[in-house]
Amino acid sequence: MRETGRSAVLTGRELDRGFLVALRTRALRRRVWFRVLDRVERGLVDLTIRWVDRVKSGRLAQVLVRILEKLVRAMEGGMVRVLERGRALALRASGLAVSWGDGVAFGWRFDAVFQRALGLGIVAGT
Repeated sequence: MRETGRSAVLTGRELDRGFLVALRTRALRRRVWFRVLDRVERGLVDLTIRWVDRVKSGRLAQVLVRILEKLVRAMEGGMVRVLERGRALALRASGLAVSWGDGVAFGWRFDAVFQRALGLGIVAGT
């Protein structure tokens, strides 16, 4: 199996029933299970959960890893977009405040909490 491009959640993990159930539960809770996977992919994961304790077949593992990578990407995608948007907004706000003479504002562009708040659209009134 190829190692590049593999999600950190799947790297080095053994494909067993517990892992598959946990990932399916997480995907269902985040409402990506039905949106991202087609009927055949969902069926394959469900059947594997029902009939296999630990995946031993290399071919089955390859197919499952591709399916699970789709799920993980979809689940991680929302927060990644929020952080990217927040990082851009923090950089712009910091640059504007520094140009107005606020030297402390330079640190805003590196503040992860500030970036996340901007990305989520949280505006705090003081």
